Amino acid sequence: VLAFVFVALNYEAGEAAFKDFIAACPNVLDCHHVTGGWSYLIKIRVATLSGVEDFLQQLKERRFLARSETMLALSTVTEKPFKPF
Repeated sequence: VLAFVFVALNYEAGEAAFKDFIAACPNVLDCHHVTGGWSYLIKIRVATLSGVEDFLQQLKERRFLARSETMLALSTVTEKPFKPF
């Protein structure tokens, strides 16, 4: 299951702690600090839908979330590795 999680960070929980947690999480493929109404966009891959729920629960338990929105990928048209210019 591929999921994209938009996160509005609860800054009282500590942005450094959030970054450390995300960097150590094996299911996180990408994490981007973004503009707009969200703080971060996280791309995760898990074995089952309950894995998405577990990931969100971990964020909640650590009080990182002010709010979130999750989108599931139904299929992937293309996924390319990074190639420097």
